[in-house]
Amino acid sequence: MNKERQRYLAFRIITEEETITIPKESFVQSLWRVTRELWGVVGAAASGFYLMEYDEHFKTGLLRYAHNFRNELEAVLARLTSINGKRVLVTSLITCATINRAKKKLETQGE
Repeated sequence: MNKERQRYLAFRIITEEETITIPKESFVQSLWRVTRELWGVVGAAASGFYLMEYDEHFKTGLLRYAHNFRNELEAVLARLTSINGKRVLVTSLITCATINRAKKKLETQGE
């Protein structure tokens, strides 16, 4: 049996006001809600979406996903327009095959 290849997507959440924080739990709940709305429970399970890292202060994070679900993940992030009643825009910064490269991109975003 072949192991599913993973990819990593670094992202940033943009809010109307800089001072707004988005808690990790709220982001994860919203991500799964939109994923289930778009792709159903089976599609959500197959996607392999997993939040590896999240920084509430900078509103950046790192998602792991199954390599053949990139378009689905981009659709979910585009459809994610509010979290806890706050309007948001989730932008992808980079997609990588290795976690270290994605982490380096996140580090440069925090500077």
